[in-house]
Amino acid sequence: MKKLYTAALIYMIAGLSAGFAVRIYVDQIMKYEGETHLRLLHFHILVLGMIMMLVLMALEKTLQISKARRFNLFFWHYNGGLAMMIVMMTVIGVMQVQGREPSEMINGISGLSHIIITVGLGFLFNVLHERIHASS
Repeated sequence: MKKLYTAALIYMIAGLSAGFAVRIYVDQIMKYEGETHLRLLHFHILVLGMIMMLVLMALEKTLQISKARRFNLFFWHYNGGLAMMIVMMTVIGVMQVQGREPSEMINGISGLSHIIITVGLGFLFNVLHERIHASS
């Protein structure tokens, strides 16, 4: 439970900070008015990070999901993939604001982060399956 709480707190701080930083950088410093990955960063961090961890805290309370064999595999894949995605969204967003196109390598790394998160979600459903059958 403590691990999930700490992750939720970190994502809350990161999400709110990203919203503030993006507003300052994109709107006030660069005076950029178009669409950019940076404008989506705040929402992604808060929903995929903080809200997800809060939901998992509720599941921990009811199903004790951290007792499942693959919980740590889920936790580290999901959070590692999300951290990688946040970095790549930032890199791509800064490039967009500067008028540069991200390279195929950068787009590939971004895609890899989504794959890692998907693997983590697969482990989560394995964890849920195990704990639901253990509790019934």
